[in-house]
Amino acid sequence: MERPMSLFEKHFTLEEANGLVPHVRTVFAKVHQLMQEPNPASSGLMPSRLPINGNGHSLSKGLEFKNDDSMGPILAGLKDSDRVQLIRELLEDLNGRGIVIQDIQRGLIDFPGYGQDNEILLCYELCDGSEIVAWHGIHDGYAGREPLDPYIR
Repeated sequence: MERPMSLFEKHFTLEEANGLVPHVRTVFAKVHQLMQEPNPASSGLMPSRLPINGNGHSLSKGLEFKNDDSMGPILAGLKDSDRVQLIRELLEDLNGRGIVIQDIQRGLIDFPGYGQDNEILLCYELCDGSEIVAWHGIHDGYAGREPLDPYIR
């Protein structure tokens, strides 16, 4: 059976999307670390929409983030514009994989997919844990989240 025209170019199976969740969690941990004081979001420097084109020079390559306070002095020494550039690069990595970023603060994203031949969004938020637990229709948004059930699996 042929599927109807899609709104998204890339579509994920639940297995593929869940396979990317560890990467998504790592990216948002880095983004949130970069957003700590001084806070680019509060200074109006935070990107509001993606994709955002940088200057072609990647700041994120070679910068290893750690899950402790040892990065504090390094990050504190970054100019706000460099922090914003790093955040853009990290988020563009997700965007470039076909992941739809909805809310940077909450780590809320959608993976376009199909459920019973209907285009849907596999909805993930950092507080969901290690795997996707919900989905919603293309036009339903977060308020329309439904638990995964046999309809999706």
